[in-house]
Amino acid sequence: MDGGNAENAGAVFCKTEYSADYGSRLVSLIVTCRVNEVDAIDYLTVLQQHEQAVWNQPDAWTPWQYQQTLALETTPLARVA
Repeated sequence: MDGGNAENAGAVFCKTEYSADYGSRLVSLIVTCRVNEVDAIDYLTVLQQHEQAVWNQPDAWTPWQYQQTLALETTPLARVA
């Protein structure tokens, strides 16, 4: 290797630059979840289930914020407004 950072070390196992980038972003999300004591599988599942809302308001769907946002979305009064 060329002495690059550890983040790029996994790229040698990927077929394309795109897959290396995608994998790196996914690992970053999982690590961020772990640091914030969030279940990564639950988080990623919720993001998929609420894709349009995530695109509309991404700051509300961070690993440390998504549970509060989800609670607001599923409150009957929030759906009426």
